Amino acid sequence: MSITLGHDFAAASGSSRIDCHWIGYRFDAEHGFTPQDGESWIGQSDGGQSHTLMSQRGWMTGIWRTDSCVWVCESAGRVYMNPSFEARAEPWNTFKLKATLQGIWGLNDELVFTWGIRAGAPVAFLFSGTEWVEIDSPGLIGSIRGIRNDLIYAVGQRGLIARWDGHTFSVVHGPTDGNLSDVFIVSEDEMYACGTNGHLLQGTVYGWEELLRFDGMLHCVTKWNNMVWVGAGADGLFVLQNDELKLLKQTVKAERFDTRELLLITAPNALVHTENGADFTALFVSLFEELTSGDPPSWRP
Repeated sequence: MSITLGHDFAAASGSSRIDCHWIGYRFDAEHGFTPQDGESWIGQSDGGQSHTLMSQRGWMTGIWRTDSCVWVCESAGRVYMNPSFEARAEPWNTFKLKATLQGIWGLNDELVFTWGIRAGAPVAFLFSGTEWVEIDSPGLIGSIRGIRNDLIYAVGQRGLIARWDGHTFSVVHGPTDGNLSDVFIVSEDEMYACGTNGHLLQGTVYGWEELLRFDGMLHCVTKWNNMVWVGAGADGLFVLQNDELKLLKQTVKAERFDTRELLLITAPNALVHTENGADFTALFVSLFEELTSGDPPSWRP
């Protein structure tokens, strides 16, 4: 019996839609993606070329590019690392950790965090250039971001906000007990976090406060081009103006940001970037569908 395949982009990391690595999910469109009946693919877009690099049954949950490496985590407890941005130039290194991994982020090649759960309890790990070491987790983490090795913040469930001081995470008081999905650090005096209950928070090293409450789920937040950007998934792409969220692009269903030279946005149907905050170009998920069309789904004979 034939099936209709669905395809989504899950996350992308890099400087633009034509210079990034990404995770895509392929699944039975009738039932949606599940780790049991679906595939995760790592792909790369490099200039005018796009490639698939690796695939597997199961759930790859995060991807991040550091100075020269690509890092991917997956729910079965593996971290994949490629030491080259050149497509297929180097084999992937595999690390096995005892956890269900849910996300990954690194400040540089020698400071990378991954996090998740084990036996129902939150866990976190740190890669310091040679090996992964388990560290004390401040709670169930949803996102980690920072700008230097002693100015990194984690946010997560039940309003978790914690600062990494270079050695350990310390929980700081936050203004909500709602789940927080993303955090972005501009400086010691300017930070933002957002949450699934619509919370948008602002903070400094001295404390955090609620800036506003959105009537919907907020997935991601960043500051780029002197503007604060907020992704609200199906509700679209917003910018912060006069302490209010202004809808900028209803059609860009933003779920993740990577802020480097350009603003790179992951939506399920497209990888989008903007050079100036006004004009947007996209790599649509139909390209992922085309790249994988010759490979039969692994979960069906």
